[in-house]
Amino acid sequence: MSRPAIRLHILPFFALLCVAIAAALSYPNITNAQQAPNYETRLYNDLVKDVVTSRDIHPYQFVRLRRYYSETPFYSPDATPIIEQMNTLAPLIKPGSTDKKDINNFDTFQNLMLSHMGNMDVVNNAVLLSQTYSNILNTGQLKYILNGLIQSLTLDGDGNSYKTAYSLYSLSEEIALLQYLGATLINKTLVKKNSYDYAVYKVKIGKSEQFIFADISPIVNQLKTEPLTDQPQNDIPMGR
Repeated sequence: MSRPAIRLHILPFFALLCVAIAAALSYPNITNAQQAPNYETRLYNDLVKDVVTSRDIHPYQFVRLRRYYSETPFYSPDATPIIEQMNTLAPLIKPGSTDKKDINNFDTFQNLMLSHMGNMDVVNNAVLLSQTYSNILNTGQLKYILNGLIQSLTLDGDGNSYKTAYSLYSLSEEIALLQYLGATLINKTLVKKNSYDYAVYKVKIGKSEQFIFADISPIVNQLKTEPLTDQPQNDIPMGR
């Protein structure tokens, strides 16, 4: 089922990311019901506007971008279908064309990307596309956004316990987190604790082994998956 997309009224966007957006984001066009966007969606819209028009964003704003994205109606922790649609649309974009079909392709691509700007895989794919379609995507701004998302992975916890677990919102963030920490994965256990879903990674960093805790509740809830176990394995530290 298709997800509602953010509607924007801006200068041609992807020639874009390199010029200021002319007007504010409007709210998602929810197709099957006349309903007001939730508070997080409004905040998400504002954050997207900021990150595509500035390179002076406070690092914690990227934490909020990821979190509020997970609370929007178009949240998708698995970016695969979004990326497939982006890759299909990108070759069809004709900046400046007044043909109705071309305008529709442009709007669809634009709104798809901005709706999922809080998903690291979507932004990374846009960076890759920008190397081929530099006339519609600005590599520099997209790399700035991607780096902001990556660096934000460790800003809301230290990952040393359940209480101070990192918060992850997409499948790609699991891999990105371990790479960012320089950790080699030994094994991963999914744990249900106090109604939250955690991934507990046993990793090797340098010569030492340690555990990294991450709250993956939004991913589990959205994908309707179940933890592999309701209790930690024997070697996972308890009571934290």
